[in-house]
Amino acid sequence: MLEPAGAPAWKRHPRYYVVATEDQMIPVAGQRFMAERMNADMVEVPTGHLAMLGAPETIARLIITATER
Repeated sequence: MLEPAGAPAWKRHPRYYVVATEDQMIPVAGQRFMAERMNADMVEVPTGHLAMLGAPETIARLIITATER
């Protein structure tokens, strides 16, 4: 017996997006577009593509915030 999967979890839970303003892989405008399209809380950091290495404190705070919601 098959059952439908239902609505995806990302539609029911808060979403977050880190915009890396110095990213050379994904243009900043594209990052903002994706974040807005998914209705995410955005955090911008002046770092490259690997924001977790360039701004670890900011990423850690964002993760903590996400777990408290």
